Amino acid sequence: MKKCLLLAGAALLSLGALADDVQVSGFINVGGGMLDDEDVNNDGILDNSYAGYTSEDMTFDSDSTFGLQVSKQVSDKLTATGQMVARGSLDYELDAAWVYVKYQVNDNFSWRAGRFQSPFYFYSDFLNVGYAYHWIRPPVEVYNIQQRSVTGIDGLIDFSAGNFTGSLQVYTGAEDGDQTLASGAATRRHVRNQYGLVFSGNWEWLSFRAAHHEADVTIETGPVDILPGVLSFDDFISNQAGTGLRDLGFNAAADTLEPVDDKFTFDSVALAIDTGTFVGMYETSKLDGSDTFAGTDKRSYLMLGVRAGDWMPYVTFAKADDEAANALVGIPVIPQTAQIRTVITLLTESSVDHHETKTIGVRWDFTTSAAFKLQVDDIDYDSDSGVLADESQRLISFAVQTVF
Repeated sequence: MKKCLLLAGAALLSLGALADDVQVSGFINVGGGMLDDEDVNNDGILDNSYAGYTSEDMTFDSDSTFGLQVSKQVSDKLTATGQMVARGSLDYELDAAWVYVKYQVNDNFSWRAGRFQSPFYFYSDFLNVGYAYHWIRPPVEVYNIQQRSVTGIDGLIDFSAGNFTGSLQVYTGAEDGDQTLASGAATRRHVRNQYGLVFSGNWEWLSFRAAHHEADVTIETGPVDILPGVLSFDDFISNQAGTGLRDLGFNAAADTLEPVDDKFTFDSVALAIDTGTFVGMYETSKLDGSDTFAGTDKRSYLMLGVRAGDWMPYVTFAKADDEAANALVGIPVIPQTAQIRTVITLLTESSVDHHETKTIGVRWDFTTSAAFKLQVDDIDYDSDSGVLADESQRLISFAVQTVF
């Protein structure tokens, strides 16, 4: 027994020594909200929920998350980092958001290998940490890519000149994950040969970021079966009766409407101003999958805020102005093709979004490392094609967000 106690004591001392080199931090976001109309466009292609909220009753899942990050200094130059995140929208199942090692070659260059945040946006590096940005959540119009992480390798070059500091990130990787289509259909996403280049800079109160990304993307499910009559989607493309798109010689349309298996590009630019009193933010992005039924996502927002002590009221104007894929090429405009053209338009429009959002909110830093936020989002839906009706809804939400 005495030997066992000595061994246990030695193990505890060893763990204590290891703990000296371990850094632990975390964050908690607790948020709730409700829509003023949960049935917007319920009879159309899309069920226009917003930011994960779908009910006129108060719910607390979409903006509630918990995260814990652990970093270990393995050697003078090597660090191991892991971050586990539990999201209310996923029943608080733990997800390994970050699992990587970082090697600091010198003061200006480092590389990482493992799983890290997909560097798509200005706030990507701390996208899970609500306390780090002004709103309850970054505008969902721009922050709409569902791929949160990428597994691969990256390199980061830091440089400076006078009051200017900058960085250049180059990375490559791959990822598999769940994907929800604009129509609401659940499927799987496979991303291969992903690579990107990210440049960011800061000069006094001005920050700038520009990025370009490319990847080969496969999505297992195509447009949902919203076709009239008894035809399934497969029958619409090609069937034994000889009335499918391919049977009629409309191969270009059929290729566009097949499940995604093509190259996507993503470009984004962001500009931020923070004088201490005045805060401004502009970010725009373009996700191009125009050779597929996904079309092209064109998104942007402008945010303005004013700090007054511990308070910061803000307004944001955001817009989704997507372009549907052109799957009507080669199909003549004649009475015999009218139904086919209508169905194809329905399918391609089901994968894009047209709406504007006006947001007004306030942030209150009521204590150290914690903030309370109240926000109202007014969303106006629109369709350039006329397929979807013009409607609107409002999301009222709040959150308490902290870091530790």
